[in-house]
Amino acid sequence: MLVRGSAFFIASAFVLAGCTAGPRQGFTPVGDAPAVSLVSAATITEQLLHNFTGAVNDGAAPISGLMKAGGLLYGVSGSGGRYGQGTVFSTYPDGTGFKVVYSFQGKQDGSPLAATALTNVGGTLYGTTSIGGATNNGTVFSITTSGAFRTLYSFKGGTRDGANPVTPLLNVGGTLYGTTFSGGSVRVGNNLCNGCGTMFSITKGGHEKVLYFFGSVKGDGKNPIGTLVYLDRKFYGTTETGGSGPGTVFSVTRGGKEAVLYRFKNKGDGRCNGGWCNLTKLNGTLYGTAYFGGKNHMGSVFSIAPDGTFKTLYSVSQSGKFGAFPSAPLTNVNGTLYGTMSDREFGNARNGTVFSVKTDGTFNLIYGFAGGIDSATPMSSLTLANGKLVGTTNKGGNGLVGTIYSITGI
Repeated sequence: MLVRGSAFFIASAFVLAGCTAGPRQGFTPVGDAPAVSLVSAATITEQLLHNFTGAVNDGAAPISGLMKAGGLLYGVSGSGGRYGQGTVFSTYPDGTGFKVVYSFQGKQDGSPLAATALTNVGGTLYGTTSIGGATNNGTVFSITTSGAFRTLYSFKGGTRDGANPVTPLLNVGGTLYGTTFSGGSVRVGNNLCNGCGTMFSITKGGHEKVLYFFGSVKGDGKNPIGTLVYLDRKFYGTTETGGSGPGTVFSVTRGGKEAVLYRFKNKGDGRCNGGWCNLTKLNGTLYGTAYFGGKNHMGSVFSIAPDGTFKTLYSVSQSGKFGAFPSAPLTNVNGTLYGTMSDREFGNARNGTVFSVKTDGTFNLIYGFAGGIDSATPMSSLTLANGKLVGTTNKGGNGLVGTIYSITGI
């Protein structure tokens, strides 16, 4: 079972009818952060591409980003579908041709409760489910674009294997790499780190190998939670806990040698404990988001060099009027990084934003979601497709259980 409950469990879906909406103009809020500039509302347009309903031929509550393959975008929903256990779906970038490619049954095939994004390797899609499988510890699966599904591996949990993967797989040289939030057991001195998570590799044929058990040394990170990035022959990622408490940034070699680059302090830097921290790479530097922390404890954007040099680029403003609680990796578009803020902790009063940040920390508010029949609570990364940023929201839309949307005019 997943623990801590912070960002993993999706609210129950309401099954309501939905339809496609027209374009909406970005809003211009009144804020209190002088470092923030607002992109002109006249240049930004949001288009609702799909309203999820949770019906048998649809999904609900997506939190994963979209992945391009063969002219289509593919994603995963955390619930909905024929068995109510989530789906793999596809759509054209303009929102036409939406189709459920596969409905999870929540048994041997797993259930993608945390709904991680898919990875395209030679036209076959690979992903993970956080629960289900032979021992209910989650799975790795493959699926063709025509819907042929295969469970490649069921995690065993316990002391020698991982459990509950909640982040996407990373393809390096034809081998897939990932982390599990739970599983594994190691002893450091008199302290037992039980269920602190693993990093693993898996072949396309389903041969899995644990590369590292987190918590193996004093001050190590525990419970890996963020996307993996491969840079200069090392993997980089984040953990929810460990280090000095609020999580870490770590590196692991392909041979399994791990090092802690940075230990979050839950001050102006950020905090992974209770939410996501995610990394992306640009020009040899890692850029990340922290769901909590920052000077106002509502999230931050940071950079970290491979040598561990850390810098906070932006802290969410105290009012949160420009968005709060970033939960997804940043997306690089011509040297500018784009991301989303979920505003999840504000309840119905706030519905999330799309923003950009430059490597010098210059922050721009791009779009604020209105909620209701508009999108709400974006928790996924953005994908550039046909000159538009396309993403998913966990809530909002006519069905109230999420949408696919695009942003133009950036």
